[in-house]
Amino acid sequence: SDAVEHSDASAAAVEGGKKRVVEQVIEAFPVYAREKFDAAWDGPRIAAEIDRFTGSILECIGETGDFRDKAYLMRLMERLPQAAIRTDDPALSVQHAVMALFRGTLFMAVLAFEYYLNRAADPDMAGRFAEIGREELVNTIVNMRDIASKELGGPDGPAAP
Repeated sequence: SDAVEHSDASAAAVEGGKKRVVEQVIEAFPVYAREKFDAAWDGPRIAAEIDRFTGSILECIGETGDFRDKAYLMRLMERLPQAAIRTDDPALSVQHAVMALFRGTLFMAVLAFEYYLNRAADPDMAGRFAEIGREELVNTIVNMRDIASKELGGPDGPAAP
């Protein structure tokens, strides 16, 4: 039989209870000192990568002649790879962190755009909608770029909440 036998999995009582165990874990967690953060934060490099990445996306949107021809999606996906995000590799960490920052929102914006574009039955209306969608995609990307650069790209690290 494939049935799994269940046994009593009770554990011995912990002195001070679960709350004390959690407090001990928190107390033992190392402090990430401001000095260490300041030494590691490279705001200008982050800002440059934000500009490079969003510039690449804006270029893809701008060079697309007809959004009804789905070839632009291939060019866009080349800029938004599905590969694992690598923030542990110093050579790729900023590039991949910026990609991760933007990727989900860009996917959602393009999905919404495509959803409505594909439902326009009249070719003239689809073309008109595509141009409105292009403008909105550009505005969204520029707005995201400006906010991300302001919040993350400075030499002092992320802006205070």
